[in-house]
Amino acid sequence: MKKLLFILSLIIGLQFGSYAQGLKNENFSDGTATFKFHLKEAAPNPATNEVTFKYSFAPGNKTASIELFNVLGTKVKTIELNAQEETARLNVTDFNPGVYFYILTVDGVNKISHRLVIKR
Repeated sequence: MKKLLFILSLIIGLQFGSYAQGLKNENFSDGTATFKFHLKEAAPNPATNEVTFKYSFAPGNKTASIELFNVLGTKVKTIELNAQEETARLNVTDFNPGVYFYILTVDGVNKISHRLVIKR
């Protein structure tokens, strides 16, 4: 339910232009160090065959993934990430055309989100 509310807030935010295009950053401090999370817009966007995600996150984090959701808030794909690679690719030929949202999740916490359009 939390993810559905999060997705709905993204839709409303996108309609009012509150989410900037391009590179988004988030700084997080645990009191002893500051970590950065980056997620660049998927390219190409709109996508027809394959999409590339460029990201970075602190190597000290235990897990990181990009989760892809349809407009109904249903998770359609999870891509596990490696801090050393900084790029992930996804074949979208099996996805229905439409609007999707993807979220960088680090250690179980949603950090950054963007919109992806798939067309044919």
